Amino acid sequence: MQILLILYTIVTYILQTIIYIFAIMIFRKKISIFFIVFLIALINYKAQTLIIDKTHIKKNPKVGLVLSGGGAKGFAHVEVIEAIEKAGIKIDYISGTSMGAIVGSLYAAGYSPKEIKKAIENIDFVGLFLQEKDRSFIPFIDKSYRDKYLFTLPFDNKLKFTLPTAISKGQGSLLLLTNLLSNVHDIKDYSKLPIPFLCIATNLETGDEEQMENGFLPLSVLASAAYPSLIEPIKINNKLYIDGGIVDNFPAKALKDKGIDIIIGVDLGSGLQKAEDIKSLINVINQIISYRINMKTDFERSYVNLLIKPDLKDYSVTDFDKKDSILLKGKLAAEKAYIELKKIAKLQNNKDTINNTKEIPVNKNLYVTTLNIEGKNSYDSKYIKRKIGIEIPGNTSIKDISKGISALYSTGNFNRVYYQIQNNKEKNDSIKLTLFLDEKNNNSLKLGIHYDDVYKASILTNITLYKLLFKNSSLSTDIVFSNNFRTYINYFIDNGVYPSIGFNTNFNAFNFNYSDLKKSKYIINRIRNFDQQIYFQSTLKEKYAVGLGLEYSYINFSPFKSNPTFLKDESYFINPYFYIKVDTRDNANFSSRGFKINAIAKQILVSNAPNFNDFTIIKGDLNFSIPITKKLFIENQDFLGTSFNSPAMQYKYYIGGYFEQELYNFKRFLGLPFAYTSGNHLISLYSSINYKILKNHYAKLYVNYANVENYFKDIKYFNYKYSSYGIGYGYDSPFGPINLLYTYSVNQKKGVFSVGLGYWF
Repeated sequence: MQILLILYTIVTYILQTIIYIFAIMIFRKKISIFFIVFLIALINYKAQTLIIDKTHIKKNPKVGLVLSGGGAKGFAHVEVIEAIEKAGIKIDYISGTSMGAIVGSLYAAGYSPKEIKKAIENIDFVGLFLQEKDRSFIPFIDKSYRDKYLFTLPFDNKLKFTLPTAISKGQGSLLLLTNLLSNVHDIKDYSKLPIPFLCIATNLETGDEEQMENGFLPLSVLASAAYPSLIEPIKINNKLYIDGGIVDNFPAKALKDKGIDIIIGVDLGSGLQKAEDIKSLINVINQIISYRINMKTDFERSYVNLLIKPDLKDYSVTDFDKKDSILLKGKLAAEKAYIELKKIAKLQNNKDTINNTKEIPVNKNLYVTTLNIEGKNSYDSKYIKRKIGIEIPGNTSIKDISKGISALYSTGNFNRVYYQIQNNKEKNDSIKLTLFLDEKNNNSLKLGIHYDDVYKASILTNITLYKLLFKNSSLSTDIVFSNNFRTYINYFIDNGVYPSIGFNTNFNAFNFNYSDLKKSKYIINRIRNFDQQIYFQSTLKEKYAVGLGLEYSYINFSPFKSNPTFLKDESYFINPYFYIKVDTRDNANFSSRGFKINAIAKQILVSNAPNFNDFTIIKGDLNFSIPITKKLFIENQDFLGTSFNSPAMQYKYYIGGYFEQELYNFKRFLGLPFAYTSGNHLISLYSSINYKILKNHYAKLYVNYANVENYFKDIKYFNYKYSSYGIGYGYDSPFGPINLLYTYSVNQKKGVFSVGLGYWF
């Protein structure tokens, strides 16, 4: 058999050489092009045609399945496997690379094609790579202060900066594989799986091909699929691994070395690019990488008895949003090869053709009696247990464990977090849960950029340091360079559900950007304020927070020189305060479900302001979104602020302008100039209907209403002095939200165009 395949390969290369010679002769008009077409068809005849030397095939031959890499094109593997089972073939060994390793490992673990298809159809692969942290588990302090940076550059204690090695750390992919393969966590030798299995990975240090045949299966499979620049190299036993497709994208020989008699191969490769398709540096690099891959794949094909090659030339490795059409291509290719598959089934003559299939064990009850923590970790077990939220001993499930792992990873304290469940040999019907942690150095330099109509262009620089004085502490320093210079310093000791303590120091220099024509309408020219706060805060499930604190504020209101009726007012104020915060939104920029509450009460007790009397301020924001369909949702942003007794001028409420930054009691109102009017009491309502056009693009129609009065009795809740309506476009870009709004002001009787670019800070 092997001699026959080698002879076939030799003949193939001879024919290829003849084609090149004839191609030259074509240009010399010495041979017919139809003859060339005939030869090419002859060479490709092996695809989907069974090649077997029946004289060397033993009774009940062993059948192997090799699945190539191909990224999103790997969905086609599932349909081929389904056809293999339908034909009555029992697979004795599986080898795979990259996406082939992922699909192959699931089948080897005992899942049916139907279950595999169900799993991949419910996965957002792009989100899996790019949004590894679930926002519902991100620490509340991060939601409040740190959801605004465009770029992060980590550095160690020696101030040595490190650049990221890939877009994704692979956490989302690893957690998904760990969940799906939880039923075989106990199996270290992959030949002991329901179907023996191996996959290929590339040793990053040596460039050598390595067969992954033992260890923790999800980690090995991820190593095989760790595409360079997309997923960071995977560390196993102090070795770094990347995608196996670089060295062997079609590991057929590995199956032959295992004693397999008949090999079915599913090849997703599209070959080298044509000259007219090489139009960029990335195309050139991919072409160079493909030389070795294609040469190796050509060699590996010589070991395959039945080659199935779905027509995927119009698809790329990143077309994860084209699952259905890729699955269809796989089905069509399998149907073409079905007669050949039946021939193999007849040779195999195996009555037990279908593997023992398993359901995805997401909700299966697990009784955990033991928790082990391994890896690089300086946090105590109480902190870990609080974050994962699992009672030990106690009942749990894969779904609950997965949530706990997501919560732990979302703290930002670890490069990678994964788990392993094993039967507890000491206690029957119980589980031992092991967590593997790789703690990271969180010290970092962060950058952000932003533009809006009020604050204008701004550049944000941040330095964040962790574990200063206390293990669970962080120090964050923001410096914003713009026409409105400002700084924010926050030191926070996170005690989880127990009271945490924080210290804030802020400085803000705000300059009013009015034309000379408008100056006569306003009394304020610039604001300078310096604030200090100490506060205690308790959080629940990283969604709810309550706190109280003490605040000192120095506020300087300066008038225009041309306005003699208003004198400069610079005063300090001291007050206790209490707040409630809630954030359950699914997206901070374009929320389609969930709500946000920010309510605060202050009692201003001490001040050197002229004619000061103590006063109380209560104010609150309520933002909520309600989905109507998958793409259509309603968004509301409401505000109510009131003062008991007459507040100092610095604490009056001002409306107007398009901005999201916090600046005392200044609130946005679309269609009106910044700080257009003021009063002691304010109610503001904003409501929009948003439609998701594409994945991250939104169209919106909105209205804005407000009442501002000096006396609470004059506030009306259904008859508004100020109103506007408009249309807008939003894009949730990798660089932050982009908003373009056109608003018609009923009061001004004119339209206003507003722009917001980048994360708000």
